[in-house]
Amino acid sequence: MNKMKLVFSIGYDSFVYKAGEVEFNQRYVGELQLLNLLERELGIYRIYKTDKDRIALYSECLKANKSNSFFEKSVLSDGLSTAKQLLLYRDELVLLGWDSLREDQPKRFKDLATVEKDFIKTAGFEGISDRWQIVIKNLTDNKIKEFGIYTILVVNDKGDLPNHIQTVFAKMAKLVTYNSITLKTEDSNSNLDRFKTQLFNSLYQLEDKSNIALHSLENDKSLQLLSFKSEQLLLDCMAAHANSDTVFVNQDNANFDYSLVSLGKTATGSKQIQANPQLIQIVKLIIPCFSAELNLQTLISFLTLSYCPLDFLLTKELSKQLSKKPGVNNKEWNSIIDCYLGVTLEKEKLNDTEEKLIKHFKTNDISEEVLRERKKQVKLF
Repeated sequence: MNKMKLVFSIGYDSFVYKAGEVEFNQRYVGELQLLNLLERELGIYRIYKTDKDRIALYSECLKANKSNSFFEKSVLSDGLSTAKQLLLYRDELVLLGWDSLREDQPKRFKDLATVEKDFIKTAGFEGISDRWQIVIKNLTDNKIKEFGIYTILVVNDKGDLPNHIQTVFAKMAKLVTYNSITLKTEDSNSNLDRFKTQLFNSLYQLEDKSNIALHSLENDKSLQLLSFKSEQLLLDCMAAHANSDTVFVNQDNANFDYSLVSLGKTATGSKQIQANPQLIQIVKLIIPCFSAELNLQTLISFLTLSYCPLDFLLTKELSKQLSKKPGVNNKEWNSIIDCYLGVTLEKEKLNDTEEKLIKHFKTNDISEEVLRERKKQVKLF
């Protein structure tokens, strides 16, 4: 009897354009199709609730456990939207093998773990991530032997597959062969590959008794941990090293684009260089402040820029003062600047507002060098 050949790719859940005739015993499957097939073969398939139903269930669990949680205010403001976003995070955690019963977890994970206790008790809570975890637990050697009528041909590089798919294929190794249609590269033994292997094994509790040491940084720069003083310096460094062979996983693409454009490189997600980076925005707002009659709206826009030449602590207080009392160089405006620069420390007695500002700016705690830098910054402004 001819075995059924499953041709798998992470992109095959959508329509697959086939070149020529397809063998009668060959079937193209993606992640969801493979999941349904495995559930059927393992005898665990059933009808599951829709995403909207699951969001409603999760919303109720969030409301029941909102007290003193990080999501309390969000749930009270918009319960369904909060549930939708947090359920997305929860499903990703479950897909990565999150153990909600662990005690040594960060505060936010503990809050979600409390919700999880109620959520898994509700009928129909299972999403795709839960279904994959159930399949992985049920994929025993005896069960896999019953899959003898199948072979699986994978056309993705192994490293490009999601971790849960790699785990499934590792358990079904005798039935799986890889035939990547992308450019093949030689097996690497770099620090990055070693780290990826160890991390994968630890996340999915795969037995690995090897104790792998990393190469010295002088001989292998594939894995480096760098610390930056600010997020902007990080983005500038990324932009400086960006090229067509580099992939960045980054949260703040808007400001990353500004760094790329300032170096004459194409912005992320676009084919043409952006024409209005952050630096140009700053210049456009600064010039009207000093070259013409002062416009308070322009000044507020300058003070509330996400990346401003002035310290955020100072700009925040100055913009608040402008909203309370329009005008500059008045008593309140100058008092804020004096507290920031430490000028008020020379006074014999401070009023309540000045004491709060001194504490907010941490003027008493900073070094002389930092204080000189503040004075230089304000003088330039």
